[in-house]
Amino acid sequence: MRVQKLPGVVAAMLIGSAAIANHHLMQIQLVIGGVNGDTTAQAIQLRQRFAGQNIVSSGRIKAYDANGLNPITIIDFTTDVPNAAAGDTILVCTNSFLSKTTPATVADFVMTNPIPVSYMNAGRITFEFDSGTIWWSLAYGGASYLGGNLLSPTNDADGNAAPAFGTSLPTNSNKALQYTGVASGASTTNAANYAITDFAAVVTNNARVNFTVKALCSGDLNNDGFVDDSDFVIFAAAYDELICGPSCPADLNADDFVDDADFVIFAAAYDALICP
Repeated sequence: MRVQKLPGVVAAMLIGSAAIANHHLMQIQLVIGGVNGDTTAQAIQLRQRFAGQNIVSSGRIKAYDANGLNPITIIDFTTDVPNAAAGDTILVCTNSFLSKTTPATVADFVMTNPIPVSYMNAGRITFEFDSGTIWWSLAYGGASYLGGNLLSPTNDADGNAAPAFGTSLPTNSNKALQYTGVASGASTTNAANYAITDFAAVVTNNARVNFTVKALCSGDLNNDGFVDDSDFVIFAAAYDELICGPSCPADLNADDFVDDADFVIFAAAYDALICP
């Protein structure tokens, strides 16, 4: 009797193993650390490199600090997604991100924990197997990132994604840090594979619906729908500092400085008072 049952047991084990494996050919396609200075509005988008990679319930996304330490589990997936064609995406957002797009985002998953603000300047985002295997690694912050870059050779031939992308995560615009290759593309180095989008980021959920991140009403630094004295206080403090950090809504032209160019933009908005 044991001999008769053995093939069925083996088959069940093989089927189970295949199901667990069907999520690993995946990119971290896009990361948004904040929208127009609101660092509670975050998004991470995965993209399936080949068909059949929708069994994400065996995976998780984690964030690491500038030393590659103190991991935070952004989400530990417990369910799968239905669409599994090559290039299909999986969109993970914070709740506050949902209203930052046109139309309002319908996410596949809501982040259990956001990326900590202290990780925005430099850090690492990974897509991992529940057992700890790192399938895809995205480090950013250039020389400020001092942690590891190793990952499984499944998606990166030499198992090393170094060097890190050269700047921090975008937080004070409507742009994203995005993989520039095709859907089937592998990882080589984060510095070569990623770029900040030239225009407003477009995120896509697994239902294949697109959502465009809205631009900030220039000068409305506290997001209350008006450009008034309360915004001027915020702008003046940032103008006095001149150089922006990772979250700087007063940097209205997104050049990492708050200077006369930003003042021209702010003054026009202040004069108009009400945001369009």
